Amino acid sequence: MLKRILSNSIPIVVFCLSQLTALAQKPGWTFELLDSTKRSEKFEDRKLGSEKMADKKFTIIRHIFQNNYTHYNYYYNAYNKINTVLERAKAAQQDDYTKLLPYFPYTLENTATQKTELDSVILKATAGILLHDLRNDWIDNMYLLMGKAYFFRKDFDTAAATFQFINYNLFPRKKKEEDSRIIGTTEDASKSTISIANKEKTNIIKKITALPPSRNDALIWMARTLIEQGEMSDAASLLHTLQLDPNLPKRLVNDLEDINGYWFYMEKSFDSAAVYLEKALSNADNKQDKARAEFLLGQLYEQNKNFEKATIFYNRASTHTTNPLLDIYAQLNNAKMRKGNNSKELDNGIDNLVKLSRKDNFEKYKDIIFYSAAELAMEKPDTTKAIQFLTKS
Repeated sequence: MLKRILSNSIPIVVFCLSQLTALAQKPGWTFELLDSTKRSEKFEDRKLGSEKMADKKFTIIRHIFQNNYTHYNYYYNAYNKINTVLERAKAAQQDDYTKLLPYFPYTLENTATQKTELDSVILKATAGILLHDLRNDWIDNMYLLMGKAYFFRKDFDTAAATFQFINYNLFPRKKKEEDSRIIGTTEDASKSTISIANKEKTNIIKKITALPPSRNDALIWMARTLIEQGEMSDAASLLHTLQLDPNLPKRLVNDLEDINGYWFYMEKSFDSAAVYLEKALSNADNKQDKARAEFLLGQLYEQNKNFEKATIFYNRASTHTTNPLLDIYAQLNNAKMRKGNNSKELDNGIDNLVKLSRKDNFEKYKDIIFYSAAELAMEKPDTTKAIQFLTKS
């Protein structure tokens, strides 16, 4: 099933590992957007900017110029468009706090409706690659943006092919190194641990003038793409390999934890999903996204009857959120938390709900509050109080 996502029929690294064999990578810049046979007759003999520059010496001045031109004229604009798509998708998200929240604060259905913007990202990234020297430091980042745009468009096959292209063709090589370099062996690992990630250089100048290489990011995006395609075992293999990979940079650890949490969430293994989501909380884009993730953690721990941790995260969500509705439900759910089914704990839960009903900002949510109090009263059971609360509700 993995082969269908690759234009050159090369299996992904996970498959290589499962077979305990190594496959040679296909060398060169072979992605379809550079295929000269696709050009019209008018331009079939005309060289692309990237082709012309390949014949020129890559001097320091050329390097600096190409970096700045690609970065600010192409990458910067495409990156901002991707962020705009995500912000719009988040704004369009209508969460139902009475049910288990979706894992992410946006849906791919909402991102996919913004096809015009995403197509613009793809065109911008493609132009940034074709028109500039492929030796500049932003080419891999442009490919990653392109892969994300296809992903958010729900074109998962093409997204996976793009991430796979980055995986095989953008593996860092030393000067004069052969293209037949094997990926997914113990060659670059320690203590015979299989490594598929690549070490990232800590060159200060590189850090100032460019982003980190995108290949390791592409491996994590490949895992998420596999999840969306329903390839859960392949995604699990890739995630597990990356967890043990000694070369995975620290900057991506939280991203990996987040996708691990998503894998368990989709498998309805909510106890494990909560563990990984808690580790990835610092990965939230902003304060509101973090509050939403904390509310979801409260729900996940409540489902596993870990009421103490549920209380902790409902409290945090209430404190951090800028969304009044999330605040209300966080306090409401927290009021219902108790450490046992004894009468005293149930009475405490009911008292907390009654206190909430007296607050002005909860005025229009009294029906929900009293209904919840009636549910707790029925667990005692105290039918008289339950009827009183239902009547108020």
